[in-house]
Amino acid sequence: MVILWDVLQRNSALLPGHEQPVRGVAFSPDAALAASGGMEGALILWDSDPTALEEVVSVLRGHAGGVTAVDWSPDGLFIASGSEDGTVLLWPAPPGR
Repeated sequence: MVILWDVLQRNSALLPGHEQPVRGVAFSPDAALAASGGMEGALILWDSDPTALEEVVSVLRGHAGGVTAVDWSPDGLFIASGSEDGTVLLWPAPPGR
């Protein structure tokens, strides 16, 4: 579970998609998406629009171990995820985002 706090609006949103603890969260360079990596090995992409914060855009699975690191490429076209299994995967960002 991920809780996102909007410090300007003073509210929060619960993102309940992960089955195990989350070890990494990163926002896309334009802040339109958030990516979170959980110990179940999934990378979940969320719409970070305040009116749709709980909308899952995509669930990416490919790691054999928990995801421990998440980051976006500077141009926002790719997401990198690192795992306990010793791998780093490079994912294309969803089109049109």
